Amino acid sequence: MDTQTANQQAALPVGRIQQAKKAMLDKNEAWLRDNKPDSMYDSYIHKWRGERILELMKPIQGKVLDIGCFDGTIAGKIIKQGDKEVYGMDRMASALELAKTHGVKTIHADIDEQNTDFADGYFDAALATGVLDSLFDPDGVIEELNRVLKPGGTLIVSLPNLACLSNRTLMFFGKPPWQVQAGAREGLGTMRYFTMGTLTDLVERCGFKVTHREANAVVFPFARFGFSRFPILRGLFGAPGTWENKRIFFNRTLAKLFPNLGERLLVVAVKK
Repeated sequence: MDTQTANQQAALPVGRIQQAKKAMLDKNEAWLRDNKPDSMYDSYIHKWRGERILELMKPIQGKVLDIGCFDGTIAGKIIKQGDKEVYGMDRMASALELAKTHGVKTIHADIDEQNTDFADGYFDAALATGVLDSLFDPDGVIEELNRVLKPGGTLIVSLPNLACLSNRTLMFFGKPPWQVQAGAREGLGTMRYFTMGTLTDLVERCGFKVTHREANAVVFPFARFGFSRFPILRGLFGAPGTWENKRIFFNRTLAKLFPNLGERLLVVAVKK
């Protein structure tokens, strides 16, 4: 095999990865065109994520890096808290245009493929919420965030929990976990799968000390089985869109007692 052929074959997987990323990006762009971005935060999961991030960010001052900032809704609210300068990084140019309107200093780049241009210890805090599960190399991203954070700087990570109660039940019956997709080009799905233990391990081996762990809610398994289509259940509990407001389906108390069973994980850590 000559050098040219070998190089061409070596380049093939990279080409396919880029094609898959473009397909995912196109689907995300289509969602952004067809929906109001802030409508995403009407859902229980994303509303909880935003509320908890804002609460945790209140005492922090200085420069903040938001990886995967999307449209800048949360980053903009962090800016309004005062004493914070927020930089938002995302691979979606159209989303960053919206982020600019919230006062976010935007960076158009794919954190999965390149490091940032910031100096060591430039930031006081960093956010990676709703992004690590869609990356090829989350380890490298956490290492980069460790580099750009000051000693004692705060890292907040949030992502779906593979081992939540509803997923355990779905898999027991041979169904795929919630929001897990078989193909990388389907978009708006999960590529990397974490539990509370594996997320904590990732953060700590990249030079952080975990100071806080929590989950949003333990979701009643049948809420993810499509049982809402049965008239008797709709009559008893209302339309599916209202189920998130009912403790029988989305229970915060159980998540406090058993965070490993919660549907969405959140970890706070500091750089050693």
